[in-house]
Amino acid sequence: MTTGWYRTGTVAVAHGANAVTGTGTSWITNGIAAGDVFTADFANLYEVQAISGEGALALDRPYAGPSASGAGYAIIDNFSPLSATLLAAVNSLIATYTAGTQPYELEMFLPGAPAAAQIVYRRIFAITVNLPPGLTGSLARAGVAATAGTSFTIQKNGANIGAILFGAGATVPTFSLTAAVSFLAGDILSIVAPATPDPTLAEIALVLLGSVS
Repeated sequence: MTTGWYRTGTVAVAHGANAVTGTGTSWITNGIAAGDVFTADFANLYEVQAISGEGALALDRPYAGPSASGAGYAIIDNFSPLSATLLAAVNSLIATYTAGTQPYELEMFLPGAPAAAQIVYRRIFAITVNLPPGLTGSLARAGVAATAGTSFTIQKNGANIGAILFGAGATVPTFSLTAAVSFLAGDILSIVAPATPDPTLAEIALVLLGSVS
């Protein structure tokens, strides 16, 4: 229904009755719905309880005005499409949080080249963060390509759990994480450069994509 007042056609109402009959009305087509507001005497307002046809509706209580036929009326839209959109967005957000799938990004930038065995990234968690197998969705790029294959180790609390491998001549790596890993509050994620760093690989930007539960 177009927002505002719907006045097309006329109605027949009977004092003490809930039923309203429309002539020249197209209530269903125009989206009149339960919860909209009806008035025929423009003194009392009624909630539309049900719609059973283009010219048939029921009010939430008996009509208190005088009986009339061929009368003018108005139905006030009491349902905003914007509200529906917002409601859908909120419901989607709630479902996402409930499912524990909201994204969580871990970002890093390393200016220059890493030193031997340098911890290039270290993060302690205050909430539970999950990393997916293979680090799906994660991205990295080097400003200067590696000369030879170079692998950075991903650690959880000091134990190796995965790797970030730059191939020879590559600025974009592949990620290795054989299984999903959860970091709980207090856990530490580290990324460690190789013991023998590549002579050229430098200017690395990295985003690990996880989710919050």
